[in-house]
Amino acid sequence: MPDSDLQFAIRIARRAGEVMKSHLGASAETKADGTPVTRIDRQINAMVGDAVLARGDLMLGEEDAHHTGATAGRLWVCDPIDGTWLYAAGVPASVFSLALVEDGVPVLGVVNDPWTGRLIHARSGQGAFVDERRTTVNTAGDVAGACLVLMGRRVPAFDTVRLFAQALEADAAVVTTGSAVHDAVMVALGFAAGTVYPYTSPWDMAAAAVIVTEAGGRISDLNGAAQRYDGPINGAVISNGRVHDQLVRMVATASNGRQYDANPDIQ
Repeated sequence: MPDSDLQFAIRIARRAGEVMKSHLGASAETKADGTPVTRIDRQINAMVGDAVLARGDLMLGEEDAHHTGATAGRLWVCDPIDGTWLYAAGVPASVFSLALVEDGVPVLGVVNDPWTGRLIHARSGQGAFVDERRTTVNTAGDVAGACLVLMGRRVPAFDTVRLFAQALEADAAVVTTGSAVHDAVMVALGFAAGTVYPYTSPWDMAAAAVIVTEAGGRISDLNGAAQRYDGPINGAVISNGRVHDQLVRMVATASNGRQYDANPDIQ
């Protein structure tokens, strides 16, 4: 993979961050799947899609302008604004995410948090970085006393309340942010030991997958198995690696002991 891929992704991520900062609080409408979208989501999605297509590549984006919906050997996967409902409310807590996925495997990821100025990036086999500084996961060996970042919304066929209860009973410090990409990045930066993502959208986890892995962590589907990121995913468990099996067991309990199958209608 040429260095130009990373340079391209970083350049796009910085442009997207500037657009986000210029329009914080943009009004949102509700999409058919029940999730919010602003004109800035669509603007950034189109900007990235045009740039990707100009390179002769394909893109899978959250918004529909350049959503191919098909797998490909080489595919850019983008979430223009992760945390749209926060963004629309004027809360500076959303991020931009872009990944390059080859044959289903994320090989490059860039996340821009324009509110903190952090630009997090990683390439397979090259480590994860915040700008030019190497970042690694923390060394917590048990969820007891560790920080976990959990989604605070109800999910069909998944007992979010039970997952929270298990974490609190294990004496974990539980926080929620409203942005799945941000949650995963907190693991890569060493702030949190793990997070659970009970949805199916690959654009929320593709960049995070390579960033967390290159930071020394681990990502799997909700059952602990490997998965592709060029189409709908079966949720994700993201961790520092040391607490991963613990989190997978907690997910199994929250799923009433069955193999979890993320609801394809929940994005």
